[in-house]
Amino acid sequence: MKKILLAFDGEHFSHSIFDFVKHMNTQQPVLAVGCFLPSVDYTELLYSFGGVPSGPFYMAEAVKGNPEIVARNVDYFRNLCAQNDIACSIHQSDAKHIVTAIKLETRYADLLLIEGKTFYENLGKDTQQDYVTNVLHEAECPVIIVPENFNTPESLIFAYDGSEQSVFAIKQFHYLFPFYTDLHALLVYFASKEKQLPERQNIHELLDCYYKNTVITKMNIRNREEIAGWLQANRNIMFVCGSYGRNVLRELFHHSFASAITTQSQQLLFIAHK
Repeated sequence: MKKILLAFDGEHFSHSIFDFVKHMNTQQPVLAVGCFLPSVDYTELLYSFGGVPSGPFYMAEAVKGNPEIVARNVDYFRNLCAQNDIACSIHQSDAKHIVTAIKLETRYADLLLIEGKTFYENLGKDTQQDYVTNVLHEAECPVIIVPENFNTPESLIFAYDGSEQSVFAIKQFHYLFPFYTDLHALLVYFASKEKQLPERQNIHELLDCYYKNTVITKMNIRNREEIAGWLQANRNIMFVCGSYGRNVLRELFHHSFASAITTQSQQLLFIAHK
């Protein structure tokens, strides 16, 4: 059994992340932990007003969620879990620093689920992207960003650059989803120069242990618009990559491109780092 953390922000209830955990539970039993977070990050709001130019500006005022709506969402989550035979637990946080609260919760979880399009969308596009980016950096377990409309993945795309982080993500993904072994797996070598695939034999052997049908290709990491369009054109995929910010994969996550594939994408995005 795996412990899956579902992050619900403020008064918003995400049906897509529940649909995903329901899908997981049909393959193997999970413990679904509903983590109901406050509406606003008080600390970062005050940090911005403190006059630090580089600090993120999140909202003009701090407003907590309506207790009645939150309570109704908690009951709704509990009832959905009961109807679908999913073991569940409820965590309600009143922490004033949301990213710190998520960091602690993920320390004791196998996987975190958030909905990319609506997760703190009330804060505005740029600030929402800052929130999602901070969560991805600080989470101590793998994260899946689920699109607004969840569809069961029909194929897998692994971002690879030969780094420890990219291989770690592949292994973590298989640990969490061993039941995807029959899906088509595409390994994409993202490179900024004309380089050969790093450790071709080793990565091929690893993938062949996990998946029955594996293909390897290469894309120029500088062509971000082309990559974004390519991802959008591939329907019902799971895009798997290591943590950006530590290796060449960070080239994929310059702000405009990150927004396109984390908060606007219609694909599932799996990110893992050590």
